[in-house]
Amino acid sequence: MSDDKIVESEPKPHLKRIITLDFIRGCAMIGVLGFHLLNVVYDTNARIDLGIENLPIAFIILVAILGFLGSLYPAFVLISAIGNTISMDKKWKKYVVKAETPEKRKIASSKILKTQIFRGLFLIIADKIIEIFLNGVLTYTLASETGERIIGKMLSELYHGQILSLIGWGILFTSIVYFICNNKNKSKKFTNTTLIIIGIAFIVLTPIILMIFESVPGLAGKPNNTLEDRTFWVNFLYVFLSPIANGWYPIFPGVSIFFLGMVIGIEFSEGNFSKKIFNQIIYTSLIYFAAGLFWFILLEDDKYTNDMLIPTAGSLLGLVILIYFIEIRGKGTAFARKTVFFRRFGNLSLTIWALQWTMMIFLRIVHLIFYGTSISFIEGPIFNRELSGNATWGLFFVMIPLWFLILWSWEHINYKGSLEWLFAKVISKESSKVDLKFALHNVDSVISKDKAQIFYNPWEILGIFFLLLIYMIGSLAVLLL
Repeated sequence: MSDDKIVESEPKPHLKRIITLDFIRGCAMIGVLGFHLLNVVYDTNARIDLGIENLPIAFIILVAILGFLGSLYPAFVLISAIGNTISMDKKWKKYVVKAETPEKRKIASSKILKTQIFRGLFLIIADKIIEIFLNGVLTYTLASETGERIIGKMLSELYHGQILSLIGWGILFTSIVYFICNNKNKSKKFTNTTLIIIGIAFIVLTPIILMIFESVPGLAGKPNNTLEDRTFWVNFLYVFLSPIANGWYPIFPGVSIFFLGMVIGIEFSEGNFSKKIFNQIIYTSLIYFAAGLFWFILLEDDKYTNDMLIPTAGSLLGLVILIYFIEIRGKGTAFARKTVFFRRFGNLSLTIWALQWTMMIFLRIVHLIFYGTSISFIEGPIFNRELSGNATWGLFFVMIPLWFLILWSWEHINYKGSLEWLFAKVISKESSKVDLKFALHNVDSVISKDKAQIFYNPWEILGIFFLLLIYMIGSLAVLLL
């Protein structure tokens, strides 16, 4: 027997995280999958045209939730902003603030900024590749679309920004502001005030940007429909200008959500989970809700009301409610153990977004099972959005467990090959540091059970939930009017 001693390595300490953020990210990703499925197989507009009095209660509730959360886009951007800020702020305090010399401080701050710029550019470029070739060309090809429609989809995505691109731009803008303020040793109050002012500016300037777009021939709306009317170089310029205010998730006013998320992220990074900061978030949600109603009533424009302003109010209030009842009450660690199913989707949200084209394979298989080859896919009820509400729910409750099975299986090889794994490996430059599986199962809440607080009385809690109800009613009214 060898005399060599067997030395057991000490187990790695659990990661300290805000469990609620991971949970919301996972739920948002499941919601995005469901929302995209709904858009493909169910004719929502036809149901709404029947009149609210003819709609089933379940459908009204679904529309209220989706309308209230704005297709979950504000929640997704907000959570991304908070998470990115916490990560960056902790690195800044660890490597820059505690740097031994000015030279080391300069090197560390430059490295953090370069990492943030790389992260932002990575998402912007990835968004174009994913939306044009995967969720665009590949999806339409699997759907047996014509070549003309496929090319149209490619050009459409070329001129419009999607949610990953918006998050990328948000990282770039907010990181530069954070870097400038901290490099000049500005106070947290000054930094937060600057972020808030710039965030408000993105909202206030949106109508002006839209007016400018409208005055430039072919720039507003869908520039891809008028390609032949412009020269190559003008079209090339429009590719960069168009995402500023065109598409589902334009920079104006969408990036304002990221600035708001950075302010919240800075507070959370410092462990500030006080009643004061929570009340400030609630007041901010009221401002967003009031601005949404103002935009809808006086400016008679429901696009940013439905897609961004009111849903952001709902996301902020929902964030307060969940963090209070999960983290502040000291239940975060136990909650993490019970919500691995949901957090697994958030752990690989970027990869899942990139693989949404696989939904078309799933739908074609379903078509073969129920309709065989007697009717082609493009002539069937799935492709033509003729499924009933019950059938749509049925597809959803089959698709999500299939995704869970894929993610669970992938977990056994530590998600190697995923975009998150690739990005982490490039950033860390050491594959041994990339442990996404560990980050899923070995986490504790930043607030332990012995530090739990109760700073809202029952009447205040009732008031918060009443406000939530008001937001939902308001968003539903705006959506259906």
